[in-house]
Amino acid sequence: MSRVKGWIETCLGEHKICQSSSPPVLPTRVLHVGSEGVDPRLVSGEGIEASYIALSWRWGSTLPLRTLGENMEEHQRGIAMSSLPPLFRDAVVVSRKLGCKYLWVDALCIIQDSSRDWEQEAAKMTEVYSNAWVMIAADSCKDCSQELG
Repeated sequence: MSRVKGWIETCLGEHKICQSSSPPVLPTRVLHVGSEGVDPRLVSGEGIEASYIALSWRWGSTLPLRTLGENMEEHQRGIAMSSLPPLFRDAVVVSRKLGCKYLWVDALCIIQDSSRDWEQEAAKMTEVYSNAWVMIAADSCKDCSQELG
């Protein structure tokens, strides 16, 4: 984690574009990661300017915990850390350790059984990833059942 913090400090200290950037408007929905001992919850990001972390991962053959129309309100109240797949749990922990309170994970921030939401949100994915303060690229994980290496 100290290496990652060092990279971020270098970026903010040496890259003019990073120094002059103001926080972007958050994606439509993000996870508010809270702090240790507090479960993350799904929140609306619309109109809020803040830094966030995005997770890029492989869906693989394991169906992850997902936000659906039927569990969206429950996810807005909170998602138990113990119910998160290992990769998502690790992304929450990394976000907390980096001091970033918002995390975007497609499986949780896009309503998976809504074709309308998928169409709207898929059209914004380039923007979501390019505006992230940090992106966690879990390219060594075959799916969300694995931990970050």
